[in-house]
Amino acid sequence: MLIAAPVIHDRFCTHFGKCDSVFLCEVDPETGNIERPRIVPRNASGCESLPNWLNEMAVQCVVAGGIGGGAQQRLSEYGIAVSAGHSGKTPEDAVRHYLANPEAEFPNACADHEHEHKHCRH
Repeated sequence: MLIAAPVIHDRFCTHFGKCDSVFLCEVDPETGNIERPRIVPRNASGCESLPNWLNEMAVQCVVAGGIGGGAQQRLSEYGIAVSAGHSGKTPEDAVRHYLANPEAEFPNACADHEHEHKHCRH
């Protein structure tokens, strides 16, 4: 499975649409090991550009801290699963959090898109 997590300044970004890069990794379904980890800089700005780009890279799951409803809907239209509410200093930490709790539901930091997004640390 190919997983993507938002990154800003080489750290896990808790707001999907504000990332400057994505962390991509493959996960061995039998062992749960993270394989072929890499950071890929974004090719365009804006929340709207991310779902299409991730689809072009054949991403199967997005692990995020916060992600707005519009992005979730677009990702879903591409058949990309979304798991929100994860945390960690590094994107690897966030992916490990997801792998340890794949069925758990965590609060989505961007569930209420009326608030300001100051939680990205940029």
